Amino acid sequence: FKFSRHKEKKKIRLIFDMNFEASIDGVDGKPSLALTVGYIFNLEKTELNFDAIADNGKFLLDAGMASTLVGIGYSTTRGLLMAKTNGTYFDSYLLPVIDIRKLIDENVEKTQ
Repeated sequence: FKFSRHKEKKKIRLIFDMNFEASIDGVDGKPSLALTVGYIFNLEKTELNFDAIADNGKFLLDAGMASTLVGIGYSTTRGLLMAKTNGTYFDSYLLPVIDIRKLIDENVEKTQ
């Protein structure tokens, strides 16, 4: 996943990119599914500091807010995947219930 921001409008965009391959008996090749889901969060009424920039030029996002936004996005993506793949080769593919903090730790650059 990745975050971006619109500083003036106090919005944060979160994008999930996922790829799946199915291994199905009697089917030649491997059917695949590429899923990109984007979310825009309006954070005007929060105390989030949209001016915080790291030394590498990337904006800083509080760990608590990052966990909240990723949790919302991941859970919603789980539901979308289930609803949109119903009746297809991929209807048994579910995103697992996970510890969102671990997902963030594995995918986000940390600053000191």
